[in-house]
Amino acid sequence: LFIWITIHLFFIGLDYPTQLLEYTKSWKKIFIGSVFAVGLGIAIASHLNDSRRLDSYWKIIYFGLMLPMLIYFVKLVATSWAPLFGIELSPFIFLSSNYYHDPFAIHRSGYVFFCLPALAISLGLIRHAILEKINSIVVLIPSITIVMTGLIFYIEGDRLGILFSVFLVGATFSSIILHKYRDIKFKGLIFLLLPCIVVATIGAMSFKSNEQWQSLLSDAKVAVQIEKYQQWKFEELKSNSYKLEKFDHKIGESNYVRIAWATVASKLIIKYPLGYGMMSLSFGRLCKIVWPESETSWSHSAWLDFTLGYGILGFIFLASAAFLSWIHSKSLPNPWGLIGSYGLGTIIIVLMVKELSSEIFIGAFIFITLFVAGMVVNQEESFSD
Repeated sequence: LFIWITIHLFFIGLDYPTQLLEYTKSWKKIFIGSVFAVGLGIAIASHLNDSRRLDSYWKIIYFGLMLPMLIYFVKLVATSWAPLFGIELSPFIFLSSNYYHDPFAIHRSGYVFFCLPALAISLGLIRHAILEKINSIVVLIPSITIVMTGLIFYIEGDRLGILFSVFLVGATFSSIILHKYRDIKFKGLIFLLLPCIVVATIGAMSFKSNEQWQSLLSDAKVAVQIEKYQQWKFEELKSNSYKLEKFDHKIGESNYVRIAWATVASKLIIKYPLGYGMMSLSFGRLCKIVWPESETSWSHSAWLDFTLGYGILGFIFLASAAFLSWIHSKSLPNPWGLIGSYGLGTIIIVLMVKELSSEIFIGAFIFITLFVAGMVVNQEESFSD
C-alpha cells in the first residue's frame, strides 16, 4: 500500500503540491504508526504461552478501548454540572459538537469509530464467557461498556451507531442461543439480556423519534436520480423545504445526501479508476472537475473516498490487508482474537457508511489492521517452529 501511495504521488495524482504535503505529513505519521503496530502485535504474540503476562496486557488494551467512552462521559458530566457551580471549564474538558469552529469538538461519527469496537469486543467477551461457562462476574464490565456505548450514540443522535449496536447485540444473542441454548446458566443469561434489552430499547426510541428511518426507501428513490435532482451538489441543501409530488413527502436531508453522494462516487470511480490522489477530499475535487458548480467535500463513505483518492488498486491493497487480518485473527486465542474478529470486523463495516476518511481514522484503521496481522504472523511462526 505505501509503495502504491508513493507511485501515485509521483506519476498518477492530479494535484501534486497538495498530495506531497499530505504524503510528508499524514502518510509519514501513518507509516511510523504502522511499524509500531506490527511490533506491538509481534511482542504480544511472543507471550501467548504466558497467561499471567497476557492477562496484564489485555487489561491495558481493553482499558484503552474503553477510554473514548469513559472520556465522553467525564466530559458530559463536567459540561452539565460545571455551570451549576460557576466553574469555567478548559476547552479540553468541554463537550462540544460545534466541530466547525471548536478545534476540540468531535463529530458524532468519531464516537462511532472509536467506541463501537469496544462494544463489539465486549459482546465477544460475553459470548465467550457464556459458551465456555466462565464465572459470569467477569462480564460485568463488558455489559456496562455495551450499555454506556449505546447511550453515547443515543445522546449524540447517531442513527447508524444505534443501528450497528442493535445489529451486533442481536447477532451475538442469536449466536449464543443457537450454540448452547440448553446449557446457558441463569446468571449468564441475565448479563446477556440486560444490555440486549437496553440497546434494543435505545434502538426503538431512535426509530420512533427519527422520521428519516421511515422515509429511507422513498428518499433513496429520489437520491439515486442524480441528474434529475441535483441538490446534492450544494452545501446548503434545499431538499427539506420542498415536497416532491411523485413521492408525496419531504426529503430527509441525511438520507438524501448520503445515497446521492454514494451514487455519484460510484460513477466517479468508474470514470477515474486510478484516483485523484488525496485521502479524504478527492470526492469534492473530482466533482468540481465534472460539475464546476458543485460544493461537495467527501462522499460520507470512507471506502469510497479512499478509492476515489488512490484508485481501485489502492482500495484492493487496503481492503485485502484488512480482510486477511480479520480472517486469520480467528486463529488467535481469546480474548486477543476478538480484536480482529469483532473489533476490526466492525470497523471494516463502519467505514462503508460513515465519513471517516481523514488521517486520524485511516491511520487508526491501518494501525489495528497491522496490529492484528503482527499477532497472527508471530503466532504462526511460533507454531511452525
